[in-house]
Amino acid sequence: MEIANTILDQLGGNKFLAMTGANHLLADGNTLRMTLPKNNSRANRLYITLDPDDTYTMRFFRFTPGRLNGTKCRKREWRSCLPQERQKARRRE
Repeated sequence: MEIANTILDQLGGNKFLAMTGANHLLADGNTLRMTLPKNNSRANRLYITLDPDDTYTMRFFRFTPGRLNGTKCRKREWRSCLPQERQKARRRE
């Protein structure tokens, strides 16, 4: 529970939830799981996992009862999410 709260705080807490519309948060060990509203990527679930090397793995996927479709993973270090680093990352991608 403590790790999931830390992940949510680093994302921006209630501001992140209000901006994204994410709901149904669930703490699962070192993972924060949430449901996403409709979006362009069609993903409706997001799992953010803290890895042993102090990075986060974000898994976006579409869940329908009885099956699991397309998983997209993205692994980033938290310090790369600082505003000046985000701009550099955008230029590289």
